Amino acid sequence: MKKIRLIKIIVTAAFVAALVLIFSQDQAQTRNQVETISRDQVSKAIQALSAMVTDQNFQTFGLTSKDQLRSLKAGKQYNKFMIGLDDIKKYTAGQDVQAIVKPLAAIEVPLVDQSGKIQTAIEFVKNKDKWEASGFGLSSDLAAVRNEQANRADTSRSSVSLIRIPALRTRFIGVSSSTGLNFIVLENNESLGFRQGATIAAKDAILKLVNVAKLYNGLPD
Repeated sequence: MKKIRLIKIIVTAAFVAALVLIFSQDQAQTRNQVETISRDQVSKAIQALSAMVTDQNFQTFGLTSKDQLRSLKAGKQYNKFMIGLDDIKKYTAGQDVQAIVKPLAAIEVPLVDQSGKIQTAIEFVKNKDKWEASGFGLSSDLAAVRNEQANRADTSRSSVSLIRIPALRTRFIGVSSSTGLNFIVLENNESLGFRQGATIAAKDAILKLVNVAKLYNGLPD
């Protein structure tokens, strides 16, 4: 009887361990899951934008003329993510950066010209599990991407994202590769050795930010 009970205990423990493993894998997969806005939603949002643009305000939307909007099409969608200050403070060498990258309920859809260059954009946010158009015009994030787009083809690849560190006012384009997550630097930062347009392994970039995060006092520069 004792032998049978021992076998049952071992089997139960193995089953529980398997469930924990499956749950952990599911959590990791859904944590940074990429979502997309449907073509129909994008089309309706473009129609809404078209109704807003006039001969007097087209420049505020990043357009060169009111009629330019007619020639633009939806480009690659940028899911937005963030990395919190506390997570950077606790980051240690060898840790998986993906574990501290948190999804934001926001997707920005650039509108591009025939050459694929970003001209303006529409931002969607998730409200009660539904995506809604919330912002029209080129955001500072997409403006930074557009500045870098002229120099790099990989900013328009399907496996890129926008990753922001709000507390440190730093942002990157995240590019997935066979060797892991890489960051494309969007702004120069001499103190950190970040050069606009440079590609750096995400783990190395975060390590550079650890000391800065620990010294951050929440006050403006």
